[in-house]
Amino acid sequence: MLLNNLANYSPKKQQKPHIRCKFTQEEDEHLQELVEKYGINDWVKITSEMEGRNIRQCRERWQNYLSPDICNEGWTTEDDQKLWYLVSTFGLKWSVLSHFFPNRTYNNVRNRWKKELRKRKLEMKRLKVIYSLLDPKLLKQVIELNTRKMKKAEEKAQLEAEHSNEQINIENTRHQLSQNGWYDGNYFADLSPFYDEEIDWE
Repeated sequence: MLLNNLANYSPKKQQKPHIRCKFTQEEDEHLQELVEKYGINDWVKITSEMEGRNIRQCRERWQNYLSPDICNEGWTTEDDQKLWYLVSTFGLKWSVLSHFFPNRTYNNVRNRWKKELRKRKLEMKRLKVIYSLLDPKLLKQVIELNTRKMKKAEEKAQLEAEHSNEQINIENTRHQLSQNGWYDGNYFADLSPFYDEEIDWE
């Protein structure tokens, strides 16, 4: 009998079951109480009192949503410009990008990028219509103005990155921006390299 039990033993069956649904308000409040009681470094004890939740779920829920250190303030225009610049430099590496936005989680940065992509796609559609009606001379002025704005945003983002002790190759970044049409004022650049596969454009 004992041998049969040992033969059928599976470590996975002994693991604490965990819920895959969203945290409820009651769970959030209980998690906050446990963090206050045990601190943010003893997730084993905390999880032992969170029925149906594992260590990873509790830790990530705290770090990404409940921690008082998280910045929930709105994004400014300068923040958005910096985000575009950094994505063109580092790609969609949310853990890296979040370092340039103090107290913002990688989820917050990722969600902002998705929102910006949706907004940019709508803007591009409108601009195609507007540009088709513009006088060529006026169009040139608009492009030149956009180029100056992008240069300023690039310089500002570079200074902030250097302040964060991050090494950014500005020449490679300028070339990449140019290749994608953001540096020379071309609004109709192909943004597909930075599209998030999870976004449903339809």
